[in-house]
Amino acid sequence: MTQLYIFNPENDLALANGCRNYYPPPAARQIARDMALLPLWYSADNAVVVVPECPDAAFVEKAAESFGIRSGIAVRSKFRGAPYVTECVPWGWSPYVVKRFTDMGINPAILPSQERISWYRELSNRKSAIRILQSLKRKGLDVPEPLPDYAGSVEDAMRFVETFPRSVLKAPWSGSGHGLVWGRGMRERSVEQLCRGIINRQGGIVCERALDKVADFAMEFNAGKDGVEFAGYSLFRTDEKGVYQGNLLADDTCIENLLCRYIRKEYLFSLRQAMAEVSGGILGGNYRGVFGVDMMIYDDAGVYRINPCVELNLRMSMGALARVFYDRYVAEGVAGRLDILYFDKPGEAVRYVENAAAEYPATIEGRRLVSGVLPLVPVAEDTGYVALARCGTAVSELQEFSV
Repeated sequence: MTQLYIFNPENDLALANGCRNYYPPPAARQIARDMALLPLWYSADNAVVVVPECPDAAFVEKAAESFGIRSGIAVRSKFRGAPYVTECVPWGWSPYVVKRFTDMGINPAILPSQERISWYRELSNRKSAIRILQSLKRKGLDVPEPLPDYAGSVEDAMRFVETFPRSVLKAPWSGSGHGLVWGRGMRERSVEQLCRGIINRQGGIVCERALDKVADFAMEFNAGKDGVEFAGYSLFRTDEKGVYQGNLLADDTCIENLLCRYIRKEYLFSLRQAMAEVSGGILGGNYRGVFGVDMMIYDDAGVYRINPCVELNLRMSMGALARVFYDRYVAEGVAGRLDILYFDKPGEAVRYVENAAAEYPATIEGRRLVSGVLPLVPVAEDTGYVALARCGTAVSELQEFSV
């Protein structure tokens, strides 16, 4: 049995487009190229990771030697192992990635059907959060009121904006932290134009009352033949526009303790169980793999509450990667960060990583990171995006996650 992994971070954009012949924008192509080796850290033993070009052999050898990683690497244009592949594991499923696999010679019988992909696409629509919140409310869980609404016209969206002092309107499909429009209680031309563009392209827009966020986190799950199981927590940071920046690297107990400064542990456990039941009912055994539910702790007039479903990520995510990386490769009791960094000038990424690694060299004991800085992907002169793990004394800003 050979599993084939591919990093396709443009998945949400490809779902928005919906076409097999989709062509990602330049930034998405660069992320996919720069971080093509990320699946090394979450793939199964003896799997194959497909990359767009020959990787840094020294980086791959060091990862294998230091952490016991046993996945192979194949360059897409030279890939010849299609007859031996029994399962494909992309970052996420879309018509576009199915075409990429079939173009590589993968047997269509082991790929999701067009109908299944259409179903995945519909579930990946941000309006699925409304369905999940409704189900949780019926189970007696606390949900923000009023529930989000789905507007099919600009007029409906503008009426929602005018109803609340602050609101956030979301494109049904978009990259993480993107496709968001912020309302300020009044009809503004710029907001109207942005909403009109989203509705014209995607058929509607999700409208929510803006909440006073205290912390972003997620619950990660695995969907298998026996149902849905909780896989761990993700505590992450976003910028003021909601764009993902990085994850805490810590065990589940540490993250629970941070969250429970505001939320009772018993309620957190109840939510975990309810979410597994609700998501399992929605998936109905028709999806296998990792998925996550983004959540939020918010301040409601001095009372701390959870929004239990900001959105459903029916795919791999950086939060799930952080969870797997910590559990497999970080020493017990050690805390750290997983950051995604962007550099817009040639050579900047190399210099940054070299300086950070020189100041905080990685200490690895028993195939686990104890302290220091560890790049999770190779870094070259033309690299723009870097995934970087920092542990121990290399984490000077850990308090940013201390919610």
